[in-house]
Amino acid sequence: MNRPFKLECGHTAEFDVNPLKGDMVWCYTCDDYHTVLYGVDEWSFQCIDCKYSRKVGVAPVTASTKANAHAITKHHRVKVYHENKLQFIAGGSKDQLAMF
Repeated sequence: MNRPFKLECGHTAEFDVNPLKGDMVWCYTCDDYHTVLYGVDEWSFQCIDCKYSRKVGVAPVTASTKANAHAITKHHRVKVYHENKLQFIAGGSKDQLAMF
């Protein structure tokens, strides 16, 4: 998964190679070059039992809620990541559902 970066124009962009803060990069929305301000902390999840996965932005509660909802309705196990680091696995029995 590529990490999103915030640009000075206000848009967010992802790149195959992560730029450094202050680098000039092309914004496809503005159709112009802009400076990278910072990387965006992002939560995401990926189901172990099917190919369902999503990036859910900067809210850990959203990641937990959506992962647990999929785990409950589909009876699947779902890995939840922050900055591409595994935080917890939702699913299994009711006792194993993760909460923030």
